[in-house]
Amino acid sequence: MVATTASDAVLTPMDVVKQRLQLRSSPYFGVKDCVLRMIREEGIGDFYASYRTTVVTNAPFTAVHFSTYEAMKKILSEVSPENASEERLLVHICAGGVAGALAGAVTTPLDVVKTRLQCQVQDLIQSLDLHISTSKAM
Repeated sequence: MVATTASDAVLTPMDVVKQRLQLRSSPYFGVKDCVLRMIREEGIGDFYASYRTTVVTNAPFTAVHFSTYEAMKKILSEVSPENASEERLLVHICAGGVAGALAGAVTTPLDVVKTRLQCQVQDLIQSLDLHISTSKAM
């Protein structure tokens, strides 16, 4: 848990920049432009706007993933114990697939919240631009 929290502290700002650059009408011209404009216009704190949500998402993801992986590995190994050594790779692939799918399904709502938090300033700017453009057209 400590490692996840520490890695999230490093990765969250990078994820914020990535999310903002992926927006359809991103006003940024690259990573450097995004970072510099965010620091100048919004402050360092906006790099961490989604930090709590990121930690709250990653903790259950990790818990669900590892517990499901271990349970599936045990269940799949018991299907044909006499061939367990030969099917080891297939057991790991299937257990990992099920574990990843379940962990992703459980945490997707939190991930959506995280992404919205990371892009909320941009959404506000876009809605203001749309409102101003609509007002000018009338």
